[in-house]
Amino acid sequence: MIGALSTSLRGAASAQAMVDHAANNLANLNTTGYKKTRVLLQEGSTNNGQTGSGSEVAATPRNFSNGSLLSTGGSMDYAINGEGFFQVTMEDGSTAYTRDGSFHKNASGQLVTGQGLVVQGLDSSGKPAQLARFANPEGLNDIGQNLFLPTDASGAAEAGTAGQNGFGTVAQGYLEGSNSDEAESVVDMIIGQRLYEANLTALKTASEMAKEINRLA
Repeated sequence: MIGALSTSLRGAASAQAMVDHAANNLANLNTTGYKKTRVLLQEGSTNNGQTGSGSEVAATPRNFSNGSLLSTGGSMDYAINGEGFFQVTMEDGSTAYTRDGSFHKNASGQLVTGQGLVVQGLDSSGKPAQLARFANPEGLNDIGQNLFLPTDASGAAEAGTAGQNGFGTVAQGYLEGSNSDEAESVVDMIIGQRLYEANLTALKTASEMAKEINRLA
């Protein structure tokens, strides 16, 4: 009976993760350069390593497929069409990576992100001409505000010139839209909610059975 309770709790936690990620994707439909996430489940295991105990979250990878290019006409708006990330300098001097090209100039005339981080790799006209890419972008560490850091899973950054050697091109006067899909997100939320409800029902049934067994013991 304890196994049934833990299986239901584990399943409910997995379902809640599905709902949370779907809701976040839905909330970011209009976020520049946003990349949707998904929940991958695996067979659950008990404390002693036995499998067959419901489901649990295996990973929550981010999908780095291109979003649509949206024309803005802004001279400091840039979108990457294809593979690559803009490189920006963090406050500690390290480099972070983003697909959000909604830039502006600071008081010193430098091209910066909305958070004031300086954009690297500009050409003589001030356009971001150097991009970075990764062997496995899904392994990047999401630190928020559309910024990513490399990890062992992503591999080290490979820098290159936009439009050359497989790197994407940079379009001025455009921004990359979110690659989140409204219909897909809604369906994922519904599936997650139904799964959550089913696990709660199973949890309630198991709890009632346990009480009855204890009463009869």
